[in-house]
Parts: sequence; structure tokens; C-alpha cells
Amino acid sequence: MPDKGSMYYPRVQHYRELLDSLPMDAYTHGCILHPELTVDSMIPAYATTRIRSQIGNTESELKKLAEENPDLQEAYIAKQKRLKVSKPGCPQLTTTICTKRSTFCKVSLF
Repeated sequence: MPDKGSMYYPRVQHYRELLDSLPMDAYTHGCILHPELTVDSMIPAYATTRIRSQIGNTESELKKLAEENPDLQEAYIAKQKRLKVSKPGCPQLTTTICTKRSTFCKVSLF
């Protein structure tokens, strides 16, 4: 980090703020779902495969759990609603997790 009086300090600070504002959850999931768009990914292939299948199975698992546990059905349905698709291939969690490659590219380029 350059000294505060340095001419580079405001520029470095600007980029730090930009990086801090990025939706890391979306980037992490996007990199897992689209490893072909990453360079030198540190995520092992077996982990990528497992995580991809878990993301894909979440909604069906919540439906099954809601049917099996009537007392918790409301909680499972609420969680399902948070997963509902707002755009084709791009479900909403806490942040956008893009399963569609073209959507991930748009998010990445903001």
C-alpha cells in the first residue's frame, strides 16, 4: 500500500473499494459452474463436480423435505422461494448464482 501522500494512494484506494464491492458469492459459484472461464483455478475438479451437483439438486431436495416434514414445510417452502428463478438459468440465493454461462459473463463484466 503506498503512503497516503503518494500520488498512487487514491488510485490504489479506489481499486480496493471496487474489489471490496464485488459479489464474491456470485464469482465463486460462477467459477465453480463455469471453470472454462477461469484461469488457473485453484478449485479441484472433484470439488467442482460435487458442488455443481449439489447446487442443481437443492430445489428438488427442499421439495422432498417439505413433503416428509409437514411441521417444517413452511420453512422449506420459504427457502424454495428464495431459490426461484428470476431469469432463465439464474436462481437467486443471497446473491445471484448464475448457472447460465452467458449470464455469468455479463455479471463478471458488470
